[in-house]
Amino acid sequence: MSCFVDAGGQRHLLFGSGGGSRLAAELGTVFLGEVPFLEEIREGGDAGKPVVVGAPAGPAAQVFRRIAQSLLDRLAPAGR
Repeated sequence: MSCFVDAGGQRHLLFGSGGGSRLAAELGTVFLGEVPFLEEIREGGDAGKPVVVGAPAGPAAQVFRRIAQSLLDRLAPAGR
C-alpha cells in the first residue's frame, strides 16, 4: 500500500515513499505500481467483489488496470 487518500482527495504517506521501487531495483525485479488505501478496495474485498467489477470506472479500479496493463506490456511479444 502506498498512501491513504482522505475524503478531500489529499494523499497521506503513511509509510514514506519510494520504498517499493527501491526494493524492486535492489532485487533486480520489476516494480508493478502503488496501491493506495482506498475504502472501496476494502469494501470490495470484504464483499468478494473486486473493485474492477463493482466500480470499474472508479479511481481504485484504474490503479489495478494500470498495474495489469504494465504486466501485459511486459509479457507481450516484441514488435507487437
